[in-house]
Amino acid sequence: MKPDEAMAFNTFLQSGKIEDYMRYVGVKRQAQATAAKNAAAAGETVHITTEAIVLRARSVDEFDCVLTLLTKERGVISAYARGAKKPRGTLRVPTELLSYSCFVLFSNKERYSVDRADLEGVFMGVRGDVCKLSLASYLCELTAETAPRGESAGEYLRLLLNSLYMLDRDK
Repeated sequence: MKPDEAMAFNTFLQSGKIEDYMRYVGVKRQAQATAAKNAAAAGETVHITTEAIVLRARSVDEFDCVLTLLTKERGVISAYARGAKKPRGTLRVPTELLSYSCFVLFSNKERYSVDRADLEGVFMGVRGDVCKLSLASYLCELTAETAPRGESAGEYLRLLLNSLYMLDRDK
């Protein structure tokens, strides 16, 4: 445990307040993010777990594709998904357009590849209507072009997810 982390944890133990616990969690996450960035800068392979929505999926081979993902912590990133187009593959549904999934990524020198993905949500009401799908695709393209790359994009992710939810629910 780093000194800042230990100090925040001890403060929480002494006070028992939820605010102090949240401060400790923030310090811990910041330390983990810094360690991951340092490892990536040094060229080490790092495992990253993040929730993201698929903005684009471009086929590379018969079964592989390159995904454009919007993440809260890293903004817009590209990730190579090996076997994502296999008919019975575990990555098939979580890597489709408009899928909100929890991704486990390998990061090596600012290149990402998908190791595992667990589907969190899919906007079926949007996929079933051509007009809604075209609007959702436009929103994804707009987000892919305007959201930051390599830095926090939590507000962009929240706005896109809320917009897709409203489209999905006919609101």
